[in-house]
Amino acid sequence: HILGFTRSILNEKYFLKTIVTNRINNLDITKLSVNSTKALTKARNYFQCNEITGIEIDNKTFLEGEEYIHWEGRILLGDYMSSSIYYQEQVISEITLALLEDLGWYDINYYTGGLMKFGKYEGCNFIKEDCIDIITSTIAPFPNQFCNDEISGTCSSGRLSRGHCDIYFWPTEIKSEYIRNGYSKQYLEQLDIGYGSDISEYCPKSTDLKTFMKTNEYY
Repeated sequence: HILGFTRSILNEKYFLKTIVTNRINNLDITKLSVNSTKALTKARNYFQCNEITGIEIDNKTFLEGEEYIHWEGRILLGDYMSSSIYYQEQVISEITLALLEDLGWYDINYYTGGLMKFGKYEGCNFIKEDCIDIITSTIAPFPNQFCNDEISGTCSSGRLSRGHCDIYFWPTEIKSEYIRNGYSKQYLEQLDIGYGSDISEYCPKSTDLKTFMKTNEYY
């Protein structure tokens, strides 16, 4: 954040706008987004989607007076500036580097931005659609990014580590907009079990064994 990724600085630069997404259960959810020129160009190239008008900010920090903001983990899982602090692949994306260049204070070497792989080249549907097919309850749309088998081993999206599909026993109910198919926890009928976490809109993803054991305290 000290490099300039703060609400106050992005506001001063007029880089923040509001957008509405209905990716989850077709419910309209208002979020902040970043629309600076170079960051948008990089995001459109990264996802192969020219329809992107703003790069989503995590709505869990969409609070009045909140100074520090993060990329939406469902979109940019693993980026240093997303809220996905427990995801095993922590890298800086070319999108984040482009935003820093847009601030006007830095000359950027984009080489390390190529380490980011999550969601890359998945197209506009990756941004617009849920991670699950609500009708069939499968991860058919994006099998390289998400998972639904907690028994078999999985590979991370960047192929840097091996792990398992994250599954949790939740002590409390999640927000109503995340209820899919009438289940209180994303894909399972049990009321206290669910995949993923709020950093990725409860989308099931590969988690390395060390992180899995550290964060899965309810399993």
